[in-house]
Amino acid sequence: GMKYIHNLTNKNFITSLNLSNNDIRSEGIIIFCKKILNFKMLRRLYLENCNITFKGFSAIVEAFNHGNRIEILKMDGNDLRDRNFGNLLEMMKRFNVTSLSLKGCNLGDSCAYSFGYCLLNNEIIKEINVALNNISDKGFSSFTSIPDTLRNLEKIDVSQNLITDESACEFIVNLKYNNSIKEINFFDNQLQTRSGIEMMKVLDTNRTIVNVNFLLNSVKNEITDNINMKLKRNREYQKVKFIPGLKQQIKNSLIDPKQYEVYNTGIKKSKNNRTYLEITLKQDEDKYERMKKFIKSNLEKCIEDNKVIENEVDIANNAMNKVDQEVEIE
Repeated sequence: GMKYIHNLTNKNFITSLNLSNNDIRSEGIIIFCKKILNFKMLRRLYLENCNITFKGFSAIVEAFNHGNRIEILKMDGNDLRDRNFGNLLEMMKRFNVTSLSLKGCNLGDSCAYSFGYCLLNNEIIKEINVALNNISDKGFSSFTSIPDTLRNLEKIDVSQNLITDESACEFIVNLKYNNSIKEINFFDNQLQTRSGIEMMKVLDTNRTIVNVNFLLNSVKNEITDNINMKLKRNREYQKVKFIPGLKQQIKNSLIDPKQYEVYNTGIKKSKNNRTYLEITLKQDEDKYERMKKFIKSNLEKCIEDNKVIENEVDIANNAMNKVDQEVEIE
C-alpha cells in the first residue's frame, strides 16, 4: 500500500483518484499528503472505508489549505472521532474543498459540534454530508447558524441522525433570508410537525430551496404536501435566469452608467431554449416600480399555475405591451 501511494504521487495528470476500500490508514494518507502538490490536476478524491483516523483527516485538511481546489472529497466510513476536532478551526477556514462527505464517520455530538463551528468561516464549500453520525441536537446546534454565514453552501445532508425540532427549527428559521442553499436532507431523524410548519413559513418567501427530504420523520402528510407544492413552484422559478454579463456590457457601451440602471422587465426565451429575464434600461424610479409590480404579479401567477414553461413568452409579451401603454420607456 505504501509503495502504491509513493508511485501515485508522481502522476501529476490524474484528475480523479479512487482509493476507497483499501487499508491505507492514516500513515499512508500522511505520505500522500506530503506530495499532494504533485497532483496539480486532481479534482476528485475518494477515500471511503480506508481505516483513516482523525490524524489522517487532519493531514488532508492541512494539505488542501495550500494545493489546488478539490471539487469532491469523500471520506465516508472512516472513524474520525477525536477530542481534538476543534483544533482544525483555523485550517478549516481555508479548506479548499467544494464538496465534503463524512457519512458514517462516527462523529457523535462532540465532533459534530466542533465541525459545525469549523465550517462557519469557510467561503468555498458548497456541499456537506454528515449523515449517519449519531448527531443529536447538541451536535447539530453549531450548524444552526450556517444559513447565516455560509453564503456559498448549496446542499446539506444530515440524514439518519437523532436531530429533533429543538435544533432543526432554529436551522430552518435561519433559511428565510438565505439565497444559496438549494437542497436539505433530514431523512430519518426525529422531527415532528413543528419543523414542517417552520419550513412551510420559510418557503412562503424563499425561492431558492428546491428539495427538502422529511421522509421517516413524524411530520404530518398535509404539511409535507404543502411543502412539496412550494418546492415545485421553486423548481419552476429557478428555470428563470438573468442574462449574464449585461451590466458589464452596459458599462462598456456609450451609455453613461451613472444615469441608467439595469432592471428586470419580463421573461424571454432564447434560441437555445434557455429561459432568461428580459432586461431594459429605465431612468425613472417611480415608473419602474409600477412596471416591476405588474411583471412580478404576472410571473408569480404563471408559476403558481404551473404554466411558466408553456406560456412564458406570451406572458412576457403581454406584460411588455401593458408596460408600453402605462410607462414611457426612456
